[in-house]
Amino acid sequence: MPITPLEIRKQEFKKALRGYDPHEVRAFLEMVSIETESLLRENAGFTERVRDLDAKIEDYRRMEKILQDTMTTTQKASDELRNGAKKEAETIIANA
Repeated sequence: MPITPLEIRKQEFKKALRGYDPHEVRAFLEMVSIETESLLRENAGFTERVRDLDAKIEDYRRMEKILQDTMTTTQKASDELRNGAKKEAETIIANA
């Protein structure tokens, strides 16, 4: 279970004889809490950026597919034109 910055700030420790200095513990917890908040914000930003980049990749894939289809269609049309011209040339030669 992930720990939140608020949980870090609210964490309480038992007091024991010769235990840690409560002020140092509080200061450390505050520092850890601030760093955790910063990392969570940074992670959220990266997550958003990944989403945006994934969307762009999908757009590029769609464009690539359209270009491939267009190239295939153009190649077929070119072949048909070439074959038609070849037949027409053969017909003209045969008639001559």
